[in-house]
Amino acid sequence: MLDNFQIGEIHLTEANVKKLKNFGIDPKVSNTESVIKVYKTIPNGVTILLKMLYDTRNIESKIDTIKKIRQNEELLAMDEIVLPTDVVISKGESIGFAIPEIKNSTNLGLILQDPKVSIKYKMDLLYKVSKLLSKTLSLNDNFYFNDLHEFNFLVDENDNIKVIDIDSSSINSNKATPSYYLVTDPKLTEVPKYKFNEVGLPYSGRDCDIYCYNIMLMNTLANYQIQKLTFLELSEYLDYLLSIGIDETIIDSIINLYTTKPNELITTNLNDINCNLYQARYSTYKQLKEMEVKKTR
Repeated sequence: MLDNFQIGEIHLTEANVKKLKNFGIDPKVSNTESVIKVYKTIPNGVTILLKMLYDTRNIESKIDTIKKIRQNEELLAMDEIVLPTDVVISKGESIGFAIPEIKNSTNLGLILQDPKVSIKYKMDLLYKVSKLLSKTLSLNDNFYFNDLHEFNFLVDENDNIKVIDIDSSSINSNKATPSYYLVTDPKLTEVPKYKFNEVGLPYSGRDCDIYCYNIMLMNTLANYQIQKLTFLELSEYLDYLLSIGIDETIIDSIINLYTTKPNELITTNLNDINCNLYQARYSTYKQLKEMEVKKTR
């Protein structure tokens, strides 16, 4: 039995790997870096899954990150973080990680995109993500999630959030890594505080994690990918949000993402905002704007 500070190894032949069944994942869940296999159920009833990476060129860096996390007692104490238990090795090469299945859980991305789910519940869950991020950003070690987005979280049957893509994170290391929100916002190349390598991957950092969370929250509110808006489109939309009662501190936190100032995490529970949150949708704003244009013709 390994202690919390170690990571074990699972050795499989190529034939063993081929026999493993795929773990059922909703096709709407964004997952481009790996395939999830069912390994086995251990005596305590937990099913062990194997995350088999398509591209293993950076796996040693990922293993090093996991080992460092396991040496950090503050991170180990965070129930929200689901750590790999073992490295999967086949033909002498590391090819993935073993992780425990979170029973009866739902991907956060599916919840946030479901129009049948109340905005209150969505904001409650995002508020929990902000509280987790507040904890990780206050650590003495420089720990960053890097690829922070809704599909890297699960929500268990008790409405607790769980981070499941921890091997993409970094600790005391300024490495460049894929990050969905950062690479889909062309405006960031004009903002000096965000650094990208020669192939366009962002370097980890506090500003990057906060950017990802703030955009994730605002995208849920807007029901739209606002990071893809131009500066002018975003500015006009934020002015509209102010006009319907969204708190000025929240708007300022979004504007601040595109300045040289350090980013500020939105920790407000949006359910406390005194406005009709349906009005905040980007599609509603666009419809109202089009109606105003027609009136002036």
